[in-house]
Amino acid sequence: MISPLDDRYYEEVKELEIFSEFSYFKKRAEVEVEWYNKMAEIFGFKKQSIKIDEKDFEIFKRIEKKTKHDVKAIEYLLRKKLKEKWAIHLFLTSDDVNNIAFALLLKEWKEKVLKHYKALILLVLKKAKLYKSSLMPGFTHSKKSLPTTLGKLFAYHGFRLAESYKEIEETKLYAKLSGAVGDYNAFTVANVVLKKKIDWIKIAKAFVENLSLVFDIPSTQIERGESYSKLFQKVKLFNLILLDLINDLWLLSFREYLSITQKRIGSSTMPHKANPIELENAEGNLLLSNALLNELIDRLPISRLHRDLRDSTMKRNVGVALAHSLLGIKKVIKFLEIARFDEKKMREEINEKMVSEAIQTYLRLHRIEGYEKVKALLDRKKFSREEVLKLEKRLKLKEYFPSPKEYAGLSKELTELLIKEARKLLKARKGLKKRKAKN
Repeated sequence: MISPLDDRYYEEVKELEIFSEFSYFKKRAEVEVEWYNKMAEIFGFKKQSIKIDEKDFEIFKRIEKKTKHDVKAIEYLLRKKLKEKWAIHLFLTSDDVNNIAFALLLKEWKEKVLKHYKALILLVLKKAKLYKSSLMPGFTHSKKSLPTTLGKLFAYHGFRLAESYKEIEETKLYAKLSGAVGDYNAFTVANVVLKKKIDWIKIAKAFVENLSLVFDIPSTQIERGESYSKLFQKVKLFNLILLDLINDLWLLSFREYLSITQKRIGSSTMPHKANPIELENAEGNLLLSNALLNELIDRLPISRLHRDLRDSTMKRNVGVALAHSLLGIKKVIKFLEIARFDEKKMREEINEKMVSEAIQTYLRLHRIEGYEKVKALLDRKKFSREEVLKLEKRLKLKEYFPSPKEYAGLSKELTELLIKEARKLLKARKGLKKRKAKN
């Protein structure tokens, strides 16, 4: 094995075998048979169905060695299996088959693998609910700022991930079927032979849509890559949001606000350590995923004139990019399942200075230069409840000094709101289907 995805990490990403060379071969052969049966409707010959298996793949590879062309090798294989010569791959160019098969693989990826994306979000939202009242210091620019809650932090990331997930789920997959330069040139020969005008665009559209894909009219020899680029941009964004959550969790670990409950060897020389290895592993995999996705996003919508082959080899690595993303997601899920948060330590690290904002705001609402007066107390290292109350007494104001442990704003209410809205996002598509059914 060359890649750790096929060895060390195989069990965690084996669902992505849908992007294997065999799966790609099988899907293309199935598309060819579907088109053959569409031709049977037009030319009046008998439809056929066949089963494609590993033995066919071995034969295909042997044929490909001779033809030096994968789609032509599939055509020759099907000629033998269907006992048919002239009607297989009729009118088509290679990418008519390839792009439809590739879109179907991505569709299968969404159906099979996005459940893990959703499982991660639900776990993050579960943590948000669990810790919605758990106080912690907020940090801005690496310094303690204001009290907040751990639940709000989880709810913030959970909502963002849910929003991103919804965009991935609802991304449409396009496919083209239009011949060698996208103009249906070969198709029009049938109009001459059959002596009738056939609406090939309508037939191609129906064929693509029958496979639950969106028919793409503008094309050259290949499918324009915008739909792929849009999908991968959204996966990349999901990865970035997850990387942001990982950074926060890692920093909480750094401050010893969390610990790992699972028994493990954290270091080869330091037995006292239990490292957040799942987080760091997840980070590495998500960065690898985005590096590959960046190239796919930038290159797939581009082709020299009517065709070049860069996209062909790049698409064969889509499974690698998506596998690293899936691996990162599974590692974060595992981390969240074994991490325990020290609520007592977080609460104890909230101090009196963290209500300086409240005091200066209170003074300003009484039309007093509150910021400068509070800053003066802080500069003289005299900011405390006693000193603030003295200041308020001199200013003839009622005593006001909120408990730092209670100065968390609307973090609990926001947590509940974000959880609610995130769950709506996860259910949005299902609800849409129900409304359509009613209409």
